[in-house]
Order: sequence, then C-alpha cells, then structure tokens
Amino acid sequence: MKTIVTCASIAAVGATGLQAQELRDPEPQKPWSVAATVRGFYDDNYTTAPNNQTLPGVRDKRASWGVNVNPYFNVELLQDLTTIRFMYEWDGRYYADRGNVGNQSNEKWDNTHQVKLGVNHEFCERYDIEVYDSFVVSQRPDVLAPAGAQLAEFTRTLGNNIRNYGGAAFNGLWTERIGSRIEYSNTFYDYEQDTINPAAGVFTSRSALLDRMEHRATLDVRKQFQPTTVGLFGYRFQYVDQNSNSPLGFDVTSGSAIMPSVRNRSSHFFFVGSDHTFNEQHSITGRLGVEYANYPNATAGMKDNRWLPYVDVMYQFLMTDKSRFQFGVKNEMTQTDIAYATLGSAAGTGPTQDAQSTSVYANVSYDITARLTAMGRGYLQFSKWNGGVLNGQLDSWYTADINFNYEINRYLDAELGYAYDRLDSDLGIRRYSRNRVYFGFRATY
Repeated sequence: MKTIVTCASIAAVGATGLQAQELRDPEPQKPWSVAATVRGFYDDNYTTAPNNQTLPGVRDKRASWGVNVNPYFNVELLQDLTTIRFMYEWDGRYYADRGNVGNQSNEKWDNTHQVKLGVNHEFCERYDIEVYDSFVVSQRPDVLAPAGAQLAEFTRTLGNNIRNYGGAAFNGLWTERIGSRIEYSNTFYDYEQDTINPAAGVFTSRSALLDRMEHRATLDVRKQFQPTTVGLFGYRFQYVDQNSNSPLGFDVTSGSAIMPSVRNRSSHFFFVGSDHTFNEQHSITGRLGVEYANYPNATAGMKDNRWLPYVDVMYQFLMTDKSRFQFGVKNEMTQTDIAYATLGSAAGTGPTQDAQSTSVYANVSYDITARLTAMGRGYLQFSKWNGGVLNGQLDSWYTADINFNYEINRYLDAELGYAYDRLDSDLGIRRYSRNRVYFGFRATY
C-alpha cells in the first residue's frame, strides 16, 4: 500500500535537518522587548589611523575618552501562520577629543542606525516563504558588512554611509526526504565621500571604491540521509555592479578617467555540503565548492576571469543553555577598498579588481557562576589582492574581544570589556592597531 505522508509528518523531518543549524537566541517570552546600554570607554585610535604615519587632513591618530549610548527595540508578532519581526537600534558614541586641531572630524558623535524587518509565512508545514531587509547608516566597517559577511574594508569611513541588505526565499519539502531552497538577495552600498584630495593623500574616493549593488540568486537541493544528517548540492549566481559616478583613477598617459565599472564581476558558485548533528551538543555545517569569476568590463592589464575555492564551514558546541562555542572557516572573493597605490595608472596597468579572502573565527560564552558570564570572540581575515600593481599582496586583519557580564537582577546587567583590532598590510600606509576598554550597564525589559 502506498504511504501517504501528511504535512505534519513532513515538517518533523524538515525540522531535524533540512534547515541548516543556526545559533539563535532563546525565543522571547513576550511579543516585544526594549533594552538600553550605557557605557564609558577609552579608545586609543578611534580614527583607525596608521601607526607611524599621518595623512594630513584625513586620518591623524587620536585617542579619546567617551560615552556610548545604545537603545534597542524589538517586536515579534504572530498571526496564524505569519510571523512579523521588527528591530531598531541606535548606537551613539560621544568622543571627548573631537574638535581638536588635526582631528578627523569636528562632530562629537558617531551615530549608527540599524533597522531590520522580516516576514515569514507558512503555507503549511511543508512550504514557507520569508522576506527580509536590513538597513544601516554608519561609519563602522564591521557594521556596514552584513551579518556573516567578510569585510571589504577595515578603516573607519567619515560620513553617513548606507548599506541595505534585503531578499526573499522559498523553502519547500517536496517529499519525505527531499527539499529545496530558492533565494534572491541584494546588497546596496552608498558611501558619502565622492571626491578626491591628492594633497591630503586621498587618491580614490570611498564612493568610487565601495559603492555597489550585489545581486545573489541561490538554489540548493537537500536530501535527508539520516535523522541527523542532510546532504545538499547547490548553485549560486552573483553579480557585483560598481555603480559610482566618481572616477576610480586616471590613466597617466592619456589623462582619461577610469570608472569603477571596470571592476564589475559576475560569479558562478558550485558547491556541495552537509548539515550534521552529532548529538544535542555537537553539530557541524559545511559548504565546499568552486567559484568562477568573470569581469565583463575588464580593460588592458586586467584579468578576464579566475577560479578559486569556495569554503564555508562552521562547528558548534552547546555546553549549556547559555554556554556555547563556535568555530568557522570561510573563503571566497570579496570587494576591496584598494584600487591603485597612487593617483594614476600607467598605460596598460589596470586597477586591483578584488580580493581573495580567507577568514577564521571563534566565539565562546561561558557561565562562570549563575550570575557571571564571560564571552570571547576572535576573528582573522587574510585578503590577497587580485590584479593591478599590488597583485598578490596581502591585508591581514585581526580582531578579538572579551566581555564579562554580571546579572544584577532580571532587568539590569553590569559589563566590563576589552577589544583589540590590528591591520597588517603589505601597503604600509594602511597598518594600524587599536585598543578599547569599556564599562557600563545594560537594562532590559
């Protein structure tokens, strides 16, 4: 007799494996929450300026005491089979040093605004659709990069720089063991700086280097081999459209402008992967494959195409409800804020096209006592430039932080932390280090 499988039974299969294992915060106990953090801090290089060099009028190394104010609001509404999530966060940082001669900016405050919206609708347990969007205005490179993405830049950028990441995905469970995910997303970047100032060392504007629209379309097919094991194969198409109207550089021979569109890139990803749960504590997700990149507007001195490995692997260990450990490795092509080492380009010499970036990261949280929790993070990213006079040279980015959180009561926490950033580069003018310490309180309701 032919077996008839209901939506409910199919959903049970999908929940165990067909969806990738993710680290999520516990479900909220009410549909909304508010929180606010107030910190005092000291930052010994808030301009992310080079250690032993100065760029007059651009980035002089400065240290400052300051205050960080960070309110947060989140709401989650469930209506039948539809879930709507909304989040807004403001991060304001006051620097007492601002306004001094030779400073990067006279503005005392750095302001970061983040808005997130997500809608998920289940047609039944077998099929669902999700729509999401994340909008950011910031000067911080770590915030401007979407969650989980490798960094294209490592220095603070003046101005109200915009990043918007949005998309939609359909998840289907077609049989008891086979499902798929179809997703489209795009990321839009708009940097305020669109002029150059050679006298101040600004040879290419941030707009020319980093303004772009990234389109991604992904299809993967998944099969459940065991209750705890899912295998998949997939394909992703990505197109990077460099859309700034500011010149990337100039040909020193002809004097003609070189526009950012010469760095446009289309990529094809082919990968296989697996999501495996060893037990209630240990799980691993992995994607391995290749990326083929093509440059439709490449000019003299630029490569038309290249191949490179694609890697995205993460291991997770849940020690307790609050104590956990993550370790991951990722490798793919990324944008870069490097094009030329000088203002111009010699005849037949193209710009740096992009970078091959490999990142290694680890996150851990541990309950020292019932009220005291320690959290630590470490992140390394090695980026090798492709094309131009800097072809094959490296950026090495290191960042680590540790935080101690003490629960005073169910609504109020005290925290103490330290963060270290360092950029090593074959282009010496980029090298810098940064130390930050902070102490404050966080209220949640």
